This record gives sequence, C-alpha cells and structure tokens, in this order.
Amino acid sequence: MSSAKNEKVKERSIDLSLIIVSYDVKEYVLNCLSSIYKNAVDLEIEVLLVDNASKDETLEAVVKDFPQVKAIDAGGNLGFARANNLALKEARGRHVLFLNPDTVLHPGCLQGMVAFLDKNEEAGAAGCKVFYGDGRLQYTCKDFPSFPREVYSFYGLKKFLPMNGFTKFLLGGKLERSRSYDEPRKVDWLLGAFLMVRRSFLEEVGFFDENFFLYYEEIDLCLRLKEAGYSTHFIPFFTLTHFTGKSSENASVLSYVERHRSLLHFFRKHHPYQLPFLRFSLLPGLLFFMLLNLPFLWKKAARNRLIAYGKTLPLFLGISA
Repeated sequence: MSSAKNEKVKERSIDLSLIIVSYDVKEYVLNCLSSIYKNAVDLEIEVLLVDNASKDETLEAVVKDFPQVKAIDAGGNLGFARANNLALKEARGRHVLFLNPDTVLHPGCLQGMVAFLDKNEEAGAAGCKVFYGDGRLQYTCKDFPSFPREVYSFYGLKKFLPMNGFTKFLLGGKLERSRSYDEPRKVDWLLGAFLMVRRSFLEEVGFFDENFFLYYEEIDLCLRLKEAGYSTHFIPFFTLTHFTGKSSENASVLSYVERHRSLLHFFRKHHPYQLPFLRFSLLPGLLFFMLLNLPFLWKKAARNRLIAYGKTLPLFLGISA
C-alpha cells in the first residue's frame, strides 16, 4: 500500500478531533483533559490544544501531564476563531469537537455525540446538555441574532418587558427558558462550550471567520451550515459540566468590547441593511451607561466599565471596525 493510501487510512481511523483553546486556565485545562481521556472509551481520538500565550505555564503543564496531546503555542493571543483554525488545519478526525477548557465531560458524552452524527447525515453540528458547576442547567440553545432581539438584550428589557405572546412575536422567537431541555431538537445555534461538527461539512462551508476575535464565531458557523442545508441539533441525553466564564473572567473590558465588535461584524456580514439601525439604536444606551458610571469613578469596577464603554463607542459611531 502506498504511503498516500496509508495516510488516508490513518486519517479515517480517527473518529474525533477535540480542539481546546486556552488562556490562563491551567487547572481547568488539566481537569478537562483528564475527563477526556477518562471517558474516551471505544473511540479513536486526538486532542489538539492551542494556547493563546498563557502566563500560567499551561503549555508546560500539558506537555508534562498529557504528552499525547498535540500542544500548540499560538505565539500570542489569537482569539478564539484564529486559534481554532490553527488546530483545524492539523486535525484529522471525521468529526471535530470545539470544547471549552473550563469543562468536564460526563461518561458516555463523546461516544453518544459521535454516534449521533454518524447516524444522522443531515446533521452538521450537535451539542449536549450543559450544567454549571453548581448543577444548574445552562441554557445553550439559541435563536440567530435579530435586530429586535439584540436591542431587547442590550437594554436588559426582560426586566421590564417579561416574555409573553406580544414579546415573543416582537422578537421572532421563544424565550430560551420556555423550551424543553429534555427532548432532542433542531436549533439555530448552540453555545460553543461544546460544539461537535462534521469535518466534511466544515471543509464545505469553511472554517471559523477570523474577523471574529471573540464571540459570535459559532453563531456565524451554524448559520453558514444552515444556509448550506445542514442542521444543528441539541441532544440532551449526554452531558457535561461547564465552569462558565473561567476562560475569560479576567478580561471583562476585552470581552465587552469584542462582544460588540463581533455583533456588528455579524450584522455587517449577514444583515448589512440593518447595521446602521442597530448602531443608532444601541448608541443612546451606551451613552446612558457611561453617564450612570461617572459618579462612581472611585470604584475599580465602574472605571473598568467606563473603559469598556469608551472603547465600544467608536464601534457604535461607525468610525472603527
């Protein structure tokens, strides 16, 4: 058999490539990797970890404790999309799992999700049921962004306009908490803490859009899968624990700015005619939030919020991309 054919057989023998992007979450990464190898029964897997220039010696710890992991030094903070794409170029599995570093897999999760994709050829992506560290359910099934939904969320209107028939009609979707998390179903998109995607479909629709530094990259991917005729599924029979926010809790200013930069890029890409109206609608709220924090400059949290709002302001004004 030729070397080329040998390589093809080797590639096909890998059921799942797990890709993890880390940034200063060493202990969570080690726990995550431990849960992977403990639960990857009857599967051929490979794990690729891309470290975005952590300062806590994540790479050194992974190389020492899990030498079978392909550890990649990103050489800087590439963000989520670019870092995942870096690993995707080297991944060889039939399916790819994008997994947050602050997660712990439960028994049967990997096998069950791989089996689901194998049995459902129209399924482009799938996710399992996710629980917070304290045992509460995390609401991971989402509708695609829309102009009214983003305004509703930005202004925190759910505190004043509870979800009812009129609000559901206005937002063009259902309140996520009103939906069943006990039955499998098709969804628009799933939070990227656990997102398993068929590799061949990734090749078809393209990898992550690297214009998203942080946030919205999984939304964009699921939308492109849908436009290509492939569905995204929520499968509640398999579970994991997500210690949410641990991978970004020390970067609140960056998170706020990049979340809104990504939001605007998403609308620029998919709803360009709505983008000016979105900016116009969110700008007054941002200015109001800035004014609210001015009297509290003596508090570090208020100063950080003002920095975040100030860096977001040019985005809403349209003078910065």
